[in-house]
Amino acid sequence: MDWFGRLCRPRGGAVRRPRRRLLPASAAGTVTSRRSGLVDVCAGLIVGTAAAAASVPAVYAALVIPAALSGILFAALLLAVAVQLVIKALPAQRIQAAGHRAVAQSQVSTSGDLALTLPRHQETSAPVTGADRPETARFPAIRKKEKTMGTVTTTDGTEIFYKDWGAGRPVVFSHGWPLTADAWDDQLFLLASSGYRAIAHDRRGGGRSGQPWDGNNLDTYADDLAAVIDALDLHDAVLVGHSTGGGEVARYIGRHGTSRVAKAVLVSAIPPLMLKTSANPEGQPLEVFDGLRASLAADRSQFYQDLSGPFYGANRNGSTVSQGLRDSFWLLSMTVGEKGAYDCIKAFSETDTTEDLKKFDVPTLIIHGDDDQIVPIAAAALKSAKIIPNATLKVYPGAPHGLAQTTAYKDTFNNDLLDFIKS
Repeated sequence: MDWFGRLCRPRGGAVRRPRRRLLPASAAGTVTSRRSGLVDVCAGLIVGTAAAAASVPAVYAALVIPAALSGILFAALLLAVAVQLVIKALPAQRIQAAGHRAVAQSQVSTSGDLALTLPRHQETSAPVTGADRPETARFPAIRKKEKTMGTVTTTDGTEIFYKDWGAGRPVVFSHGWPLTADAWDDQLFLLASSGYRAIAHDRRGGGRSGQPWDGNNLDTYADDLAAVIDALDLHDAVLVGHSTGGGEVARYIGRHGTSRVAKAVLVSAIPPLMLKTSANPEGQPLEVFDGLRASLAADRSQFYQDLSGPFYGANRNGSTVSQGLRDSFWLLSMTVGEKGAYDCIKAFSETDTTEDLKKFDVPTLIIHGDDDQIVPIAAAALKSAKIIPNATLKVYPGAPHGLAQTTAYKDTFNNDLLDFIKS
């Protein structure tokens, strides 16, 4: 048996035959009567023509017989046309009959956003409005979904993507290089589940945000953050910045103040300055950052795989960092455009945020691991804690740069973050 026969065979073994769709008795009778009438007319034409041919003298047979044959052919053609008309009328008859049955069985109300079918035993003289529907009829499981993500268009036309989870006091996260907002998902989920409104955006140049050629610098990053905060009309917000995101938060406060900000958290953050200078001997030499740019331009995919090791401390003896976390780092990094990632190296390494830190006038928590191989603590947190008025510094022994995502330190960080927000 071919595949179609097997497909049509039911479980019992017999081959299914397509069922004939029968017309209602009234509709079938109408079609049958119309077809019978047309056939009778055609038959009458044929018989009449034959009778006329038989009644004429033989001398006229040569003239009458051809005319009779033409009449027969014409009648046959008329019969064929009539049959075609009857066949075409069948679908319309079926649809009309089905429509009559549906109207007889139910009435449909299309007021509001949903069409509700009313049982035929329920009578109504007017459409049922949304306000009059019982709660069960309004499908309580279907509700207008709150906006949990979107985009904000900046003054230079760049679209900045953000995710917005939960409700309550806003906590705004800025991610590190070369990642996206998804790096904060563990914390976003935790805070949204704890009664807060958790918001994170993709920095320009990567993720789901626009990738402009220009504007990949700390000033524009801060202005983009301001655009998100203003568009969502956030007040009494807690700003949390990791790595480059910490520099973004610092520059935001330096450029836009703290009128919408209640607290700030800097995590493994770049301020005040990563580059080694005569005034900042604890920084790293320019050659280090030139090497990052060269590796990125040569083979950014392999570069990100290699970078995930020191980023999470996976290159340390006894590390418990999973391959999945390193793969996630690579995946997020590859969504960042090469131009944005390349320019950002200069932004996070050579931008001095000392004057921005001096403008902090809100409670600030600084968290840093003393084994940070990306942003060494000596030129970062230890200095920032001395510049920001009344800052609180927490040093995690042995913690890497990406401490908020590693299983060894994530719970400690989450608890410290929640305690600080609640305080």
